[in-house]
Amino acid sequence: MKHYFLFISLLTGFFSCSTKKTYEGFYVPNEILWTEQGWTDEERDYWHHLNAGQEFAPLSWVRALEAPDTSLSLLDPAYLRSLGFLDKSVTKNNPQGLPIGFSIKPAEAGGRIMLGLTCSSCHTGQINYQGKALRIDGASAGFNIYQFFINYGVALGKTLTDSIAWKQFSSRVLTEEPGDESQLRKEVEQVIGIALWEQEAYAKLSTPSVEAGHGRMDPFNRIGNEVFGLGLREQANYHANNAPVGVPFLWDIARLNWVHYNASFSQPMARNILQVLGNGGRTFFLDDQGNVKTTPDKWKSNFDIKKLVEMEKGYASLKAPQWPKQLLGEIDMNKAKEGRALFMQNCAKCHAPRPIIGSDPTNIELAVTQVPLHVIGTDSSEAVTFMRRRYVVSKLLGKDAAPVDGATGLQLVTTEMAKYAYDQLGYTPEQRYDANGEGRPDLVQAKAIYKARPLDGIWSTPPFLHNASVPTIYELLSPPAERSTTFWLGTYEYDPTKLGYVSQPGKKSFQFDTRLPGNSNTGHAFTSDSTTRGKIGPALSHNERMAIIEYLKVLPSMPPDPHKPVERGWK
Repeated sequence: MKHYFLFISLLTGFFSCSTKKTYEGFYVPNEILWTEQGWTDEERDYWHHLNAGQEFAPLSWVRALEAPDTSLSLLDPAYLRSLGFLDKSVTKNNPQGLPIGFSIKPAEAGGRIMLGLTCSSCHTGQINYQGKALRIDGASAGFNIYQFFINYGVALGKTLTDSIAWKQFSSRVLTEEPGDESQLRKEVEQVIGIALWEQEAYAKLSTPSVEAGHGRMDPFNRIGNEVFGLGLREQANYHANNAPVGVPFLWDIARLNWVHYNASFSQPMARNILQVLGNGGRTFFLDDQGNVKTTPDKWKSNFDIKKLVEMEKGYASLKAPQWPKQLLGEIDMNKAKEGRALFMQNCAKCHAPRPIIGSDPTNIELAVTQVPLHVIGTDSSEAVTFMRRRYVVSKLLGKDAAPVDGATGLQLVTTEMAKYAYDQLGYTPEQRYDANGEGRPDLVQAKAIYKARPLDGIWSTPPFLHNASVPTIYELLSPPAERSTTFWLGTYEYDPTKLGYVSQPGKKSFQFDTRLPGNSNTGHAFTSDSTTRGKIGPALSHNERMAIIEYLKVLPSMPPDPHKPVERGWK
């Protein structure tokens, strides 16, 4: 059974009423600037819209639907801008004039043109200052992705309950792609049926989901729900989305021995298969009767291996952004030198580069620092849920198979899916070696740790900590008691003094509440109180904090002293 819109599991109030909204959106800057990060304009345009198999809904459906309580299409730039998506004009690789990160998957024989989201949708950042916008490739997106999918679900559901909405929707779709209205309705009913089945699964959970808001998502839990819940039609495999994290930045990611905040994945192919599964990837575990297949094609998916390899190499060439003096002001180099000394005293233990023994001297690989939860003291939700959650996989591995944790289950899926795709393409051992990141093993670990990495370009990636619970670098260098309990997201306005987004309440803003589960802003503490959970350094004076901030603007031009080379840490 083919089903569209695999993101429906995000909807916790699918048919709930919505408040009347206006969608004039974020203001349009007078000028849009791009950081120099090693990509040409042509390369940037290509990577922004490269489709590697991602698909979440037919393009004609999304374009035909209206955002709830508006007369604007779900693809109207003003509506999308209001959610934080970044406008883009028509280009060679973006013929529809869609925002950065939207992609088109061409129609297969007898099929539809599908709309998808690329890596750039989540990994392109923007900061606004004095009427100008600076866009940063590989940085953290600030959009409210969940709200977009919720509104899609609400609008699609309305077509089945409102005759006027159906007439408008079906007329627009069938004008764009002529077909049979009754068949279209059957397909919409099928999608809504899946949504209701997933809603039923969520309703059975004792733990509620946490609203992520702008610039955050709960990828591991969402992917686990899609793969082991929807993919296997097992409601028992659903878990709450209650460990939202900020979007990590991508430069240097190809050089790290472990990726994701909890240092869980080692291989780029597995990581990229995972991101497709989280962005409209499809599984084919079941046949048309709902039974698990016994043939090798149960490991089929809709990702494009060749494009995933191409995409990985493209992002591997991405460099950290330099501080934009022409926009945000000059750097006080004397203060930056003071900050470097303070960084070496207080931060380098975790954040200075750790070269890997035997790596290419022209592109040195780096080992991330794995910091135990009790040491760092930050919100434990992401790491702990990845360790503790269990998925029933007896349909995949046999009736006697014990439930597996996320690491075991996702390693199984990514390994088998990659092997099946390689076999279908007839890849040689050499081609597989190259596709796997020059022979990186597909290792997945679940530990009570978070990783620390070099901080090149960190100024461009607010908010901070893995769960985006601290709005500025200045607050991150402050004792936890001095950090904001609540703050507002939903604007790209930037504070070049404290390094973070300006907290501005408004009708399009999201209030981040650090008292909610998964949102804690504790830990990573600079304080003189030895009893503080996650104390990693002494209390810093205002001048010391500002000196470190000035130094962070200089990176990577004035790097800290590296650690001695270490082993890769793969076993």
